[in-house]
Amino acid sequence: MSDPRLRRISIDKFYEIITGQKDAFVDLCKVLPTVIKKVASEKLAGKKEKDTVFKELKTKDKNMLKALYLLAFETYEGFDAF
Repeated sequence: MSDPRLRRISIDKFYEIITGQKDAFVDLCKVLPTVIKKVASEKLAGKKEKDTVFKELKTKDKNMLKALYLLAFETYEGFDAF
């Protein structure tokens, strides 16, 4: 579907517009490995939190893809009619 009001934008430009910082996306990418390593090491160290994601999704819909869709858009303006 084509709509002249819709524009495609790269993720680096999106982050620049949102944050006002030219290198915001690259800065995020640089810090991600450190954050992932820290989270992974905490998981391996036995610090477990109860994962409720699947339980929450199943309450939305039995179909996991539809449940993801419903969960992702439920707080967006105008999507309450769905």
